[in-house]
Amino acid sequence: MKLKVSRTDTWASTIDDRPGGLADKLAALAAAGAKLTRALAEAGINLRGFSAAALGTRYVTHLALDTAQDAVKAAAALKKLS
Repeated sequence: MKLKVSRTDTWASTIDDRPGGLADKLAALAAAGAKLTRALAEAGINLRGFSAAALGTRYVTHLALDTAQDAVKAAAALKKLS
């Protein structure tokens, strides 16, 4: 199998398990223009986990949410970005 190896920058942080914990951590990214993170924070989404990777102009994001209702809220917030 042919492998393509490239470098990517990674950001990691511990998020306090409380309302506003995600917004606090993502404020700097939102200020820099990261619309995805801002949309989730403004929607008041409670996350168990968040993982994202960007490769060139493409990216993938995985969200671990607490409830099905949070999944519906997250989907609605992210659809507004497109």
